[in-house]
Amino acid sequence: MHNPASAEEPPLRIDAIRPPTGTGTRAQGKTWSIEDCIEYAVENNPEIRIRETECAIANRNLASEKLKMLPYVEISFPTNMYWGKSVNINDLEIISGKLNFSSSMSVSASMNIFNGLRTFNSIRSMKKSYELSKYMKDIAVNETELSIIQAFLQVLSDKMLLEIAENGYNAMRQQVSAAEKLAGSGALAYGSLAELKSGLASEKVGLTEATFNLKSSWIRLKELMNIPYDTEMEIDGYNASGETVPPPYIPDIDIIYANALKMPQIKHAEAELEKNEIETMIAKGSFMPSVSVSAGYGSYFTISDIPVKSQLALNASPSFSIGISLPVSNYPSAALEVKTRKLMSEKLEMQISQGKKQLYGELVKILNDTYSYYEQYIESVENERAMQESFRYVSEKFALGMSSATDLVLAKSRFDEASAKMVTAKFRYLFQLKIIEFYIRPR
Repeated sequence: MHNPASAEEPPLRIDAIRPPTGTGTRAQGKTWSIEDCIEYAVENNPEIRIRETECAIANRNLASEKLKMLPYVEISFPTNMYWGKSVNINDLEIISGKLNFSSSMSVSASMNIFNGLRTFNSIRSMKKSYELSKYMKDIAVNETELSIIQAFLQVLSDKMLLEIAENGYNAMRQQVSAAEKLAGSGALAYGSLAELKSGLASEKVGLTEATFNLKSSWIRLKELMNIPYDTEMEIDGYNASGETVPPPYIPDIDIIYANALKMPQIKHAEAELEKNEIETMIAKGSFMPSVSVSAGYGSYFTISDIPVKSQLALNASPSFSIGISLPVSNYPSAALEVKTRKLMSEKLEMQISQGKKQLYGELVKILNDTYSYYEQYIESVENERAMQESFRYVSEKFALGMSSATDLVLAKSRFDEASAKMVTAKFRYLFQLKIIEFYIRPR
């Protein structure tokens, strides 16, 4: 039977359920620590892989946007062929009934030197998009880590619940076996035997349910780690049945809150606001004129008595130009875009403020729940001890014929229920401690 540890024992650190690092493995048949599971999931979880791909795409888009700052350079070598009547471009002589051709070459470059800083701000906007993609990846990593911790502890919890169910079933089966012998000799009424068999059937149902719950917990953990469901694996830490848990030691709420503000969820929201402000500057740049410069060098030659080199020198034509364009018809749409962006900034600012308030409230609730869950665990330990003692007492009375089978089955059911509640309370509290560890971890 399950025998919980005394609440007065020296408390163990939460690391009691977290085995030493370096013992995990990525191979089937080995033992996995909670850190191993988190590390493997971060490396192989499909959602995180998608976020990493988005980061790579955003980085490529940023590089592409930076290339727009470079001048546009073009080199051309057009060649023209003539037959019938044509004009020799060197001496303007009319050529008739003779194949002729001319060729030219040119190099040109153009560049926007001012366009309302739209290109510069577009690069800044792309940098923010890259930051946002990295924050989204960090969010996915954090969510995966918390999910792995919860699934890992759930497997441990369901293992202990299965052990309780197995012990309860075996104990009741022994009671039924002994009762069958007594009933056969006439020392026990068949009605009492029937009551015990009914209790055995209930224990069997509980055992089946506990087995199913453990399988479901394994499936959830393997799903998060992205490994096949039929992979045989074992997790370390299933030595906690005789261990107590540490009492809550929690820093000041303001310290936790200040550290939580560095989390990627908050940083992502702030980066969204900054990106929208940059997009507002891009929209304002549409009101400004654009200035561009271009320069080129070209020449040509034809088939004639003049050497090609001389023709190229004589026909050379360098060029340089400056262009200024003033936007006119796009003013209404640009003005509307600026107003929309300003409204979006106000919305994002309110969302950030509301998000921070919600975060603070969530942290307060987490701390309150942690103390509450610890008290519930301590009470569940005492309740389980009381139910165990009650079951022991009823069992002794039943063996002496001073208690009915109904009383025995009821006492056994209450003891099993108390044991299950104790295990559930224990791991719920341990997960709460893990959440606090997550929030106070340096970032």
